[in-house]
Formats: sequence, C-alpha cells, structure tokens
Amino acid sequence: MIVPFGAGGNTDALARIIRRGYPPASASKFVIENRVGAGSITGLTNLAKAAPDGYTIGVGTAAGLAINPRS
Repeated sequence: MIVPFGAGGNTDALARIIRRGYPPASASKFVIENRVGAGSITGLTNLAKAAPDGYTIGVGTAAGLAINPRS
C-alpha cells in the first residue's frame, strides 16, 4: 500500500486501519510504504505507474488528486 504522506500522519493512520480489515493471512504480507514529497504527487505517481497486477493499492486525499490529475 502506497501512502503519499509521512508516517504518523492522518493518511498513514487510515492506511493502518484499513490494513487491519484484511484477513490475517493477507495482512501479514502487507507493506505500507510512505512515499513523501511534492504535496503527495510523488506517491501518487508511483501508484499510477505500479504494475497492474492487483497487488498495489494506495491511500490518498482528494487534494493530491486534484493537484495532479495526470498521475
């Protein structure tokens, strides 16, 4: 899971709450990766360019998507 904000913030906390909702077998393989920079554009760009294999998800904010709609 890609979080485009720093660890310990609101978005990171939301990602960790979402992680708890997954079954224990899949949650043990869950990695939360904080990709900070450029007002969330760095993380959202990495999310957009991730392989379309169904294994990468992201948590972001509407502001980050509105700032950079091409990511």
